[in-house]
Amino acid sequence: MLEFLLDPSTLNADATPGLRARINQYYLFDEQDYVQELLDTFPEQLDENFSHNVTSLIQGIREHNSHSILHQLLQEYDLSTDEGITLMCLAESLIRVPDVATANDLLIDKLSERGWQHHVNKSDSFWVNAASWGLALSGKLLTPNKSHPSDAVSGLLNKLTLNITREAVARAIRIMGEQFIYAQTIEEAIENAKHLEHKQQCCSFDMLGEEALTEADAQHYFEAYDHALDVVAQGNQRKQQLLDNISIKLSALHPRYEPSQQHTVLPQLVKRLLALAMKAKQLNVPITIDAEEQYRLDISLQVIESVLSHQHLANWGHFGIVIQSYGKRALSILHWLHALADKLQITIPVRLVKGAYWDSEIKWAQQLGLPEYPVFTQKHSTDLNYLACARFLLNEGQHRLIPKFATHNAFTVQYIIEMQSTVEFEFQRLQGMGESLYDQINEQHGIPCRIYSPIGLHNELLPYLVRRLIENGANSSFVFQVQDPQIPLHMLIEHPADYLISSSILNPNIPLPCEILVDYPNSQGIELQHNSFYYQTMDKVLPFHEEHYSCAPIINGQTFLIEQPSDAISPVDGQVMGHNHWAQNKAIEHCLQTLADDTFEFEDLELITQAIDRIADGLQQHRHELIYLCMQEAGKTLQNAVNEVREAEDFCRYYSRQAQKHFANATILDSVTGEENILRYRPRGTVLCISPWNFPLAIFIGQVCAALACGNRVIAKPARQTGIIAMRAVEIIFEAGISQQQLMFIPGNGADIAHPLIKSGLIHMVCFTGSTRAAREIQQWLFDYNQTFIPLLAETGGQNVMFADSTALIEQLVPDVIESAFDSCGQRCSALRVLFIQEDIKDIFYEALRGRLASRHIDSPFLRDTDFGPIIDHSAKQHLDKHLLWLKDNATLIAQANLRDNLPSDLYMAPCAYEIKDIAQLQRENFGPILHIIPFHHEQLDEKLKQINDSEYGLTLGIHSRNQRWIDYIVKKAVVGNIYINRNMIGAKVGAQPFGGHGLSGTGPKTGGPNYVHSFVKEYCVTTNSSAFGGNQELLS
Repeated sequence: MLEFLLDPSTLNADATPGLRARINQYYLFDEQDYVQELLDTFPEQLDENFSHNVTSLIQGIREHNSHSILHQLLQEYDLSTDEGITLMCLAESLIRVPDVATANDLLIDKLSERGWQHHVNKSDSFWVNAASWGLALSGKLLTPNKSHPSDAVSGLLNKLTLNITREAVARAIRIMGEQFIYAQTIEEAIENAKHLEHKQQCCSFDMLGEEALTEADAQHYFEAYDHALDVVAQGNQRKQQLLDNISIKLSALHPRYEPSQQHTVLPQLVKRLLALAMKAKQLNVPITIDAEEQYRLDISLQVIESVLSHQHLANWGHFGIVIQSYGKRALSILHWLHALADKLQITIPVRLVKGAYWDSEIKWAQQLGLPEYPVFTQKHSTDLNYLACARFLLNEGQHRLIPKFATHNAFTVQYIIEMQSTVEFEFQRLQGMGESLYDQINEQHGIPCRIYSPIGLHNELLPYLVRRLIENGANSSFVFQVQDPQIPLHMLIEHPADYLISSSILNPNIPLPCEILVDYPNSQGIELQHNSFYYQTMDKVLPFHEEHYSCAPIINGQTFLIEQPSDAISPVDGQVMGHNHWAQNKAIEHCLQTLADDTFEFEDLELITQAIDRIADGLQQHRHELIYLCMQEAGKTLQNAVNEVREAEDFCRYYSRQAQKHFANATILDSVTGEENILRYRPRGTVLCISPWNFPLAIFIGQVCAALACGNRVIAKPARQTGIIAMRAVEIIFEAGISQQQLMFIPGNGADIAHPLIKSGLIHMVCFTGSTRAAREIQQWLFDYNQTFIPLLAETGGQNVMFADSTALIEQLVPDVIESAFDSCGQRCSALRVLFIQEDIKDIFYEALRGRLASRHIDSPFLRDTDFGPIIDHSAKQHLDKHLLWLKDNATLIAQANLRDNLPSDLYMAPCAYEIKDIAQLQRENFGPILHIIPFHHEQLDEKLKQINDSEYGLTLGIHSRNQRWIDYIVKKAVVGNIYINRNMIGAKVGAQPFGGHGLSGTGPKTGGPNYVHSFVKEYCVTTNSSAFGGNQELLS
């Protein structure tokens, strides 16, 4: 496959369209095959002279860094230690905290109970040892009363001590900021850069850190870039060569820079970037487009091609591109860029980097259940691909692509130098890193170096830079290894090819996304942000729109149809998608008669669990139809529909494994001599499963398969709103080999079905997910109509809350709040209903929430750019409308999404957020896209926690904070089933995040957890006196 990329004949301009398409083929390319083919292109052996040169560079770096206080500090407190992480966390968060009380609490949290004393006198640096003494003393002074995060600390601590410590830490953080942030304004940056030219150095100015959250942010960043062009142009006037340039992030120019929004984003993004590029050309200021996450790569290439092809940029060779070598598409992009440059008769500067989002790329691929990773899992594979890209730039690409090698790796630098190329190139390094390396390179070879120079206020930019440092596993990088004298030189000068040949191409610690689960394969997802995968999926989903579906009871192999079925109306567009034959008296009586005959024989555990595994296979086989039904009947967006099918598959495989694990063999218990105690299990009997409409496939399948896996007979009653989805699921279950005697399907009105079944005394367990009111009603029926105690396993709703203190990162908090409160149009059991936001960050949060929510789209789920679909039915919509009327009179509107005219049905609703005074104002859960916000003061935490616990709901709770003590206190005090920290509150993963609440929110055990299947069996213990058969053989032996 890589032979194509190494064929010079593919570099001509006519090949541009084909090359553009070929890039996609490498997105999730098999890593083993890719790297192996890459290895075949590196046959050379490095000579002793090369090793000597690299060794000399490394020794020079270590000698220089030994005199740097910051490098010594980072070496002593590296990211493999708790103390190193603590210092970085302080640098990331303390500088952002606006109020003194929270800042003090954060200091107490981070400095107390750490092993600072272990670092005293361990460094060769007097200043590092002095810092360690100061941290150790502060840690002792700040050791808190563990009972409460706001209580007075130990007797040694007083207000003066805390203030001095806070100021000292803030000063240390500012010093760190001065190391990694080039300047706080572009004017200051130009002034700082004046001394660089005589050293053959220049700058690439980066104006910001985070991406645009809102359109206002995007406008602000656009204006910042525009202004920077003017200032840099003035600075460049005095230069003959090595012009300073500006790095531009596309995510800063639009708040919806993502493939799903490309139809609206592309024109706007092209317009904004083109305006900047035209001005840059006019002022002769080079610009470079930064690389970002892999899922955005395709849309970025579309923007770049559109802008580069514009007539006003003709013959301009200063529009640069960043390529990340950790991505499997790097070489193919270089191929395409070369052909594009040839077509346009221009040169394109290329900054080659390793990549800055590796941790996130690995995590996203695992969450999405992709077949492969878009990036290499081995650092050495990234290094090898970097060398391959560099070789291309210096050879095949030399006539059209101008190399800019960004690296701090001495081996990589020396390798590039010794390629013996005649092409002029430059190296690049980050501000605060790599200075000693490139001083040596400039002195020995005269090769220029550009400094990637972040510009911004310390309290805005430093937290971003520190997060990136922590996120990307910096301890494994050359920058940190080269500082550690304990790491031998031979490890730092080893060719990445040699390492990969002698070890493993694949990272043994990073299994494929499908293999991350221990007992069963992870369900396969779809990368919907990738254009080709999205269109392939929709091509397979949309044909089911022509189908006409029906739902009807199936009891003991007999289907019950009625003369006048009701229409199955889609909430998406109000269209009839099929008919529902709701269960009437005849069907219910037949069900009761079947149960009374009691001729059912329980299946063998192994056979039934094998059948359940086949159900998972069937769901996968029919996933496109199920995706369609989840979209059309339940109003789910495409991504949520995919997630629904995946969760249903996971339930099958998880409960199958759990049943085998716990019930395949009897449990031998402790006993006295001469006695044997064995714990065994048997099915409960007949289980009535009642599932909701908001997860019509996953919960339906989960309940049914858990009961079946334990050997029970099941009566499945789905929600009326989503009977067709359940009917199709039942057909797949039967196809997998579950008998029609073991599973009976009775769709219809809940009370009309559940009441006579429970009253009959023939039901041995009820598994219910739905409203608290309905659960109470079922509980009462079970008590009234049965002489024995019939278990009810109930999962109901909750008044779910989130706490955010002033250490929370707004850029993370706002998206998580929107996703938690409004995803699935707020129609999730776990959805956020009440946000407690600390007063000190309330205003900035409100502004960001308004802007972010304004860019969300409410429309048909079949449109790619839709964020939120419809409310499930008119009854639900009427309740929400009634609550909105109450809010208009009793609350303050904070933010609301836009709702366009002419939507396909009247069930669409604009997500909104209102500020209320107290959670007691909410009498019940409002199951929709309405967020209630309650500001609170730092010292009110206990009061708010008591209100939450007193509500007797206890399903989900979110926390956004950098204060671990504050987090731990809430976790300890809050009586809820699921707590999510510094992330959204939705999307529990089967087996990893068991889901369920307490009090009015459910009975437990948790769905998707190890204890769930135990609810579906009865235990019995057999005790045998073994000595009764002729002596105690245990003693006699």
